[in-house]
Amino acid sequence: MVSAISRQAAGLFRSLALLVVLASTCLLAGCWDSKEMADEAFVTGIGVDFKGGEFEVSLQLLDFAAIAKTENASPGTPKVWIGVGKGKSLHAAIAGLSLSSQIEINLEQLKVVVVREPAMDKMDEILDALNRVRVSRYTAWIFGTKAELKDIFATDAFFERSQMASLIYEPKLMFRQDSLFEPMTMQRFVADYNEGAETALLPSVSVNNRTWHKTKSKMHMEQLDGLFAFKSKGRPAFFTIGEVRGIQWGNGHFNREVMTVNGGTGFTSITVRELKVKRSIEIKNGVPKPVLSVRVRSSLNELGEGMTRSEIVRLAKKQIEAEIRSAYNTAAKRGVDIFDFDETLYRHHLRTWNRMSQGRWRPGENELKVNVKLGVKYSGVFELK
Repeated sequence: MVSAISRQAAGLFRSLALLVVLASTCLLAGCWDSKEMADEAFVTGIGVDFKGGEFEVSLQLLDFAAIAKTENASPGTPKVWIGVGKGKSLHAAIAGLSLSSQIEINLEQLKVVVVREPAMDKMDEILDALNRVRVSRYTAWIFGTKAELKDIFATDAFFERSQMASLIYEPKLMFRQDSLFEPMTMQRFVADYNEGAETALLPSVSVNNRTWHKTKSKMHMEQLDGLFAFKSKGRPAFFTIGEVRGIQWGNGHFNREVMTVNGGTGFTSITVRELKVKRSIEIKNGVPKPVLSVRVRSSLNELGEGMTRSEIVRLAKKQIEAEIRSAYNTAAKRGVDIFDFDETLYRHHLRTWNRMSQGRWRPGENELKVNVKLGVKYSGVFELK
């Protein structure tokens, strides 16, 4: 009798345990809300303009199926789709586009933001709107432009590759070749833009159809053409490459620069790969004076006829210093602190910064002290004299 009762209790316990296990499966995550890629339009680039009192938003969509590398992929130019919507706000413009998109617009793959110059007065609204999109990321690259957004998003790429291989999607590749303007992520730009002591530098991108051809047809290629300098959330100042060439010598993330040195009897080419930068402020009679010290290591590419090591070093140092002063003075004339000395003053001389009306100080023309040290580390198989 006792054994029968025990067997019944054991059976009841097993049944109860099975019910608990089955009930717990209801709490497991599943794929009930999964969606097919073909049912969504993935936005990879957003362009923002402001015309006639309204935001004009351009969305760039790429065909990820064409981009994916598979063994049986057939060659062909990946297609790009561009939608343009208008609205009183950024999200209103995007919502207007969704009415005719036929499928859901998805911002999870957003990688690039391009802001056209007329919309830069609305930069606070643009950054706020993009930040409030839950799936968007601050790791996206951000650029400014004076060109039409549709032209930026419809450029060409080499070897029938998609725009994912272009400048705006892979700016670090260009920076490794030429470190003139450092690429800017949304995260860093927002931090600099909101910091009163910082000058936020936004690279400007344009379209060049003069340098490359596919057979005999012109190619429309992206290229950097300058930068926009923001301070205290005000209207930015635009500088061309020629106006601020020399800004790279103040960048601690510098990677590479090719210089041509004119020796009178010939031209010598050197590549700079190592750069150490120190920005400092000297206080003289209560007045801040900016100092920029750079240490450069270079290698020799081409040697001009009759040029010696000492002559190359002297001329290269002179050229670097001239470029730094030119960029500094050009910006100072327009009240722009392009080398961020205001931030240096704030970090290291806070009392002086407060006394100078909290960030209203700007470096003046011809006030910059420049120190340049340069060495030629490698000269090839021939020894330099």
